[in-house]
Amino acid sequence: MRPRQPGPALYLLPAALTAGAVLALHHNFWPRFFFFSAGFGVLIVVAGGFSLAGAMFGSGGERLASGILAVVVAASALTVPRAWHPKQDYVGAAAYVESRREPDDAVVTVDLTDYPYQRYLGKPWTSVQDVGALEQVERERPRIWLLYTFPIRLAAVQPEIWQRLRTGYDTAAVFPGTVGGGDIVVMVSRSRSALSGPSPEVPLTSSRHSGRLSAPSGPVSEAAAFLHPRRPT
Repeated sequence: MRPRQPGPALYLLPAALTAGAVLALHHNFWPRFFFFSAGFGVLIVVAGGFSLAGAMFGSGGERLASGILAVVVAASALTVPRAWHPKQDYVGAAAYVESRREPDDAVVTVDLTDYPYQRYLGKPWTSVQDVGALEQVERERPRIWLLYTFPIRLAAVQPEIWQRLRTGYDTAAVFPGTVGGGDIVVMVSRSRSALSGPSPEVPLTSSRHSGRLSAPSGPVSEAAAFLHPRRPT
């Protein structure tokens, strides 16, 4: 009897180890953690599809599977132009703010927008690490422009800042990118009275738009499912 080959198991072992490590660290699951296994996954799916087609349709199964595979490859080719789009449009968002800010306005970065704007683009903007620092800027300047990205992370690591954005700021523009959840969101503060007094709750809306620039009416909320999960019915 021919011994079983360990190849398929070895293909899947790194992905299983990665999943175990992510669970052990209580980290969010992101698809990019498993990109290294994508090639192996495609090989397994294609081989399984050809085997299933052969078992179901006999000699015509291979031709059917080949046709389906050709359609899938052609459909995948339609996504290639996205490779030339920015993963995250930091430059476009910066140009937008610079064209609209007044001399006395403050521009603020938070969390994952700090490094790109201050180190990569060299912008002399203010970085805030907590809601107290943001409130200090609000007291000193008549209007604040704030740029953030990855709302799920921001809501998790800076919940007080996230709540401040929901109650005291409006979404001025959203600059989409090819990284899931990585849109660059430009927020602008409301009037000083709105910042100092109670504000109505801003509804959470989606940030996905087909254009290069969009301007919804409240903070962008891909974090909505994270902050307010639906109860099972």
